[in-house]
Amino acid sequence: MTTPAVPLKDVSGLPVALSPEGKLEFLEGLPKVAPAVRRLDDMRDVLYQPTALEPDEMYFMYRGITRSQDAPKTSSYGLRYDITVLVPARVGSEFTKTAGHFHPKPQGSTLTYPEVYEVLYGEAHYLLQRHAVPAGRACSEGINPGRPEEVIVVKARVGEKVLIPPNYGHVTINAGSRPLAMANWVADGFTSIYEPFKKMGGAAYYLLDDGRGETKWHQNKRYLNPPPIRFAHPADLSAFGLLPNLPLYQCFFENPTAFGWLKEPAAFKWTGVFMDA
Repeated sequence: MTTPAVPLKDVSGLPVALSPEGKLEFLEGLPKVAPAVRRLDDMRDVLYQPTALEPDEMYFMYRGITRSQDAPKTSSYGLRYDITVLVPARVGSEFTKTAGHFHPKPQGSTLTYPEVYEVLYGEAHYLLQRHAVPAGRACSEGINPGRPEEVIVVKARVGEKVLIPPNYGHVTINAGSRPLAMANWVADGFTSIYEPFKKMGGAAYYLLDDGRGETKWHQNKRYLNPPPIRFAHPADLSAFGLLPNLPLYQCFFENPTAFGWLKEPAAFKWTGVFMDA
């Protein structure tokens, strides 16, 4: 018996479904987007066990998803809506994760571009870390990769939104037994910065399977005495136009001017983004 695809329309606001193989299906005339695939060989620099043999395909990035009638508005605001799907697997003893990156800064700003995520299927651990910023320079330009000033882990479930504030690098981890599908809004046109995480073999902590069915956080020894993890929950982000009971895609079209923080982070106050666990 064939396993049916999981419909994601109710939670995403778009006619998409998740196939049993962890691929997106585009329905009801929604323009199809071919994914960029992150493979094991692309990830070896950031893995706990770089010599792991599987899985080959680790996650799929569907960038620039939009209804045809919505494309002019997203383009006029300079934003992009993506969906990323991480397979449920172990890479050695480490759970599947994204490569991790920082963002550059808008011209004339001392803050880097932020981003916002929403879990559509499965469960996510978002690991964020902030480093010292030399005077007058953005985190992505003058990062000291040896010791982060702060490490935060936010665990999010279906329908929950997580904001990545300016000057934080971030990694997403799938520690579940199901695929993790997550959406995001981000400013379009910039290039993410992967080098700081690659230089340090990943983030300051790895999430591992302890061999007994439990998870454990393991410090990355390349970092110099990183701070302990601050565990947090998603906060109420209504002040950013991110309504709790409305899919992330629809939040933008409900009030597009409220998303100005994605392009001009210095014009906004970045408080109340997380709640301590």
